[in-house]
This record gives sequence, C-alpha cells and structure tokens, in this order.
Amino acid sequence: MKNKKNAIYYFSGEASWPKLAEVDRFGKYSINVKLDAPSLEAFAMSGLKTKLKDGVLTLRRNPSRMVKGVNEDQGPPVVLDKDNKPFGDPRAIGNGSKVTCKVDVYFLEKMAMM
Repeated sequence: MKNKKNAIYYFSGEASWPKLAEVDRFGKYSINVKLDAPSLEAFAMSGLKTKLKDGVLTLRRNPSRMVKGVNEDQGPPVVLDKDNKPFGDPRAIGNGSKVTCKVDVYFLEKMAMM
C-alpha cells in the first residue's frame, strides 16, 4: 500500500474454487473472486501488491501462524450471509456465487538484528 497503514477492503464479485471449510491442495483456505467493476477500481486504488490474473483476485489464509514464537491456530475464515449473520455451511458456496470478501491488511515492521 502507498501509505503503509493497516486497512480493511471489501472486494465483490463471482466466486470460483472456494475452499472455505477445508484447506486446498496447498494447505490453505482459499477463494478466487472475479472482481466486479467497483472492486477492480478499489483494488487499483488500494496499492496492494497482489497481482490479478484476468480480473481474478486469489485470497488465501493459513490455518495457523507464528505469534511470538508460538504456533497459533487461526481456523477457517468467518463466513457471513447478506444479513451479516453466520452462514450455515461454507461448502454450499460454489462456483458462480456472488460474494463480498473482507480483506484486513496489516503491515509488520521488520526489526533490525542487534
């Protein structure tokens, strides 16, 4: 991002290959989203370095991450319906479903070794 600050973005479009309840073949939760026109514009203005391929944004989430040297389980992404309530079974979201993904971007300062 241009200003290196934490930010939240919402990208909408058509889903393909959603793996939101179980990990994909790379061991991550993932979804591809063919961005609609307003989301393409928002993506371009966000300054994110992620590349789009034919207007498709691939989002991935690791099932766990290291926090202060401890492996912490993140679990699957939270899936909500249009009323912002928990969605029943994320496996029901298939190719062609209209989705909006909330992307929380944060930056980490790299500390110099002393």
